[in-house]
Amino acid sequence: MCFVQETRVGRDAGDHRDQGSDAGTPCPEPAQAIRQKRGSKADETQRDYTELAIDQHYPRIVAYEKLRTEQNEQEAARLVRDYRLPWETVPDQFAKSKLVWTEVLQHMPPEAMIRSLAKLTANGTIEPMSENAKFVRDRLGKAEAIRRARLHPIRILTGNLTYAMGRGIKGSLTWAPNAWIMDALDTAFYNSFESWEPTGKSRMFLVDVSGSMTFEHNAIGGIAGLTPNVVAGAMAMMLARKEPNHLIVGFSKSIVPLDVTPSMRLRDAAAAIQMKSFGDTDAAAGIQYAINNRYKIDSFEIITDGQTWAGRVQPSQALRAYRKVVDDPNVRMSMLCTAPYTGTFCDPQDALQRDFVGFSTDTPKVLELFIRGEV
Repeated sequence: MCFVQETRVGRDAGDHRDQGSDAGTPCPEPAQAIRQKRGSKADETQRDYTELAIDQHYPRIVAYEKLRTEQNEQEAARLVRDYRLPWETVPDQFAKSKLVWTEVLQHMPPEAMIRSLAKLTANGTIEPMSENAKFVRDRLGKAEAIRRARLHPIRILTGNLTYAMGRGIKGSLTWAPNAWIMDALDTAFYNSFESWEPTGKSRMFLVDVSGSMTFEHNAIGGIAGLTPNVVAGAMAMMLARKEPNHLIVGFSKSIVPLDVTPSMRLRDAAAAIQMKSFGDTDAAAGIQYAINNRYKIDSFEIITDGQTWAGRVQPSQALRAYRKVVDDPNVRMSMLCTAPYTGTFCDPQDALQRDFVGFSTDTPKVLELFIRGEV
């Protein structure tokens, strides 16, 4: 807690004196003195506990404070190595230091590593055939490391496609993607499926298979290749691999069979659901299909780019009809709209219906929490 307080100095993180209570973690008295001194204007005549507290109890904070003003590259690298300082603590003067970032890399967790790959490649820390490139490849290629990090496949997929772009979505940063790293990210993507537990629910995943789902201008977050159909393919793969009771279908004006299997690769899954129809799109068609076939479903999950207008029945109306047919008022529905959408597909008065507007790497995790009834 105290180390977090130190590393967040200058950020818009609220009053440092409140962080301990916000986290629900009481800090020992010396840390409280540090927090009060750093977070408020202390009386100059007040006894200065800071040096004693830091020297005796918080060597990492001492190291961090020294690193902030350090100018010697060798000493900065030593501080990072000896005190395992995280990447957030590296000051601007060492932003391009290959030596310092090499030390940071050695204890960087997988998620931070994936987020930092562009920077590490751009500043020369990761170079073709280098030891650092080999280290990253081996680290991300270990199934156990990815499993323990509990990285969602969508997060890794986003990192992979972002890295492959060779340029930042914002700013001027550019880099030459390393083939070893891209191969490791691909391996990590498939390994990450094993870290997620099934919900135990009967789930029906309904995919908009209209042509607009494949358009590059609909790419999520401006990331080349991360089109709605690719995201849908990745989520369908996870469902097929982890949920024993699932049904995956596509919809346009009617239902389109989708053959997404647990052994599929992402490219094949995305191809299986792309451009099945250029006609009208009815978002309620899948629920009507479940009604007609008397399928027992706990959760309907509909993914679309929002360009749905066909049909006489809204998804929320279809859900109410389905609940009556199966005599289960607790059936849930999630509408995942990958693009900004000003309307709503769900009934805002129904707590078991949820609109997800826009898409981020956190969306699948929140979706699973909703399906479990935890949010």
